[in-house]
Amino acid sequence: SQIEIYFNCYQILHSIRDVRAYSLLETAYSILKQRADYILDPTLKLSYLNNIAIHQTILAEFNQRQKKFSTTASPDF
Repeated sequence: SQIEIYFNCYQILHSIRDVRAYSLLETAYSILKQRADYILDPTLKLSYLNNIAIHQTILAEFNQRQKKFSTTASPDF
């Protein structure tokens, strides 16, 4: 899927400490959230976000990066 492609590219760039990595993670996260926003039932939305492995991974990685960025001026690769 499109989300997986962005996330896989993020992982590759992140592994070589390429500064473009985070923008790919942001894109994957943005697409994931946009798709989740179309799900009106809260239970189904949570299931979509939390019960699909790649979605869990993207959310966790994005949240981890957000925490790092909120305490530092630049990404810690």
